[in-house]
Amino acid sequence: MNAYQIQAVESAGEQTTVQEAAGDCEVTTTNDVWSGPHLEYDKYGQLTGAKYFRCRDCGREVHESIDKEQVTHRSGCENGR
Repeated sequence: MNAYQIQAVESAGEQTTVQEAAGDCEVTTTNDVWSGPHLEYDKYGQLTGAKYFRCRDCGREVHESIDKEQVTHRSGCENGR
């Protein structure tokens, strides 16, 4: 017996896998290498109003206004070019 019902969902051009677990829970995985958007804080802990994305492997951060496809990942990153 399988506890998951697996369903592929496409949202904004990205493929996401949604697993519906027993008890009406969902486990979501994605093939997007970027997490976010994250809210940016200044050195005083105040929100700056900006947002950024972070590479799931190397931690490289990129501001929301920059094209993520143009970012160079850190050495050894699985998502590097």
